[in-house]
Amino acid sequence: MTTRLVRIAAAVGLLAAGCLVPAPAAGPPPATAPASAATPPRVAPAPAGAAAADEAHDPARWFPFPARGIASPTGEIDLSALDDAPAGSRGFIRAEGGHFVDGAGHRIRFFGVNCTATACFPSKEAATRAAVHLRRLGVNVVRFHFMDKGPSPIGLWSPDRKTLDPAQLERLDFFVAELAKNGIYANLNLHVARRYPGLDGAAAQRFDMGKLVDRFYPAFIEAQKEYARALLTHVNPLTGHAYAAEPAVLCVEMNNENTALPFWAGNLDDLPEPYGATGRRRGCARPGRPQPRDPRPGRPRPSRSAMATWRR
Repeated sequence: MTTRLVRIAAAVGLLAAGCLVPAPAAGPPPATAPASAATPPRVAPAPAGAAAADEAHDPARWFPFPARGIASPTGEIDLSALDDAPAGSRGFIRAEGGHFVDGAGHRIRFFGVNCTATACFPSKEAATRAAVHLRRLGVNVVRFHFMDKGPSPIGLWSPDRKTLDPAQLERLDFFVAELAKNGIYANLNLHVARRYPGLDGAAAQRFDMGKLVDRFYPAFIEAQKEYARALLTHVNPLTGHAYAAEPAVLCVEMNNENTALPFWAGNLDDLPEPYGATGRRRGCARPGRPQPRDPRPGRPRPSRSAMATWRR
């Protein structure tokens, strides 16, 4: 286990055990009262008539545990020294011998978090604070997820769902640049939950995130290419790089949780037109197959029998 993981695990364990408290505020230390005059910490009174199961769980014995959170300039957890800043300063990350290495050939491990939908487009103030805070927690990669869910504020699209919203793109650029300055890489996701233009009616209810059908339907494949081209060739003015040539981008996920086989998002049995004819022509779909239903309306899901039928 690397030094990064050991230190993160130790910090999380101490936090969970209640051993970590915020750093004291700057300034002269408060005067210490004599031991005999020490005032016990204030605690919430136990409910009337309540009896503690044992002393360890008696609310009268609890002590205050305030947390400053992201607004705190200092704290007991500070793993920022583990991150080389800026991200990508040693060149692109690549796989070598079963490990990630940077441009200088040094091995690197990643400890990351998701930013989903609206979280991918914070204000400048929030982006700066979040980048510093994540670095302090030892994070060195952020996954940008569900950016294609819809128009602003939830996603990257303009209202027409065909072009990128310049204001949202500016927010993304700033956040990526702030993360990079703090040694944090970006993992950009392309198709996750987009409802493609032209996907409507019964097909839209059945494939509300555009999955499965975009594996073979030409118009949706082309839409994926257009989106990838628009996003990845866009030059971030703050880093001077297009995302396709940005060393602070760890990787790009092309299509999230998607397949032509039955899975949680549905199956390709008995497709409505024009998807059915195209799917059968490409060997992806068959008519007259059962469609097990998910308890949620409009969400088909495969069963073991359906999977077995598909394999036969």
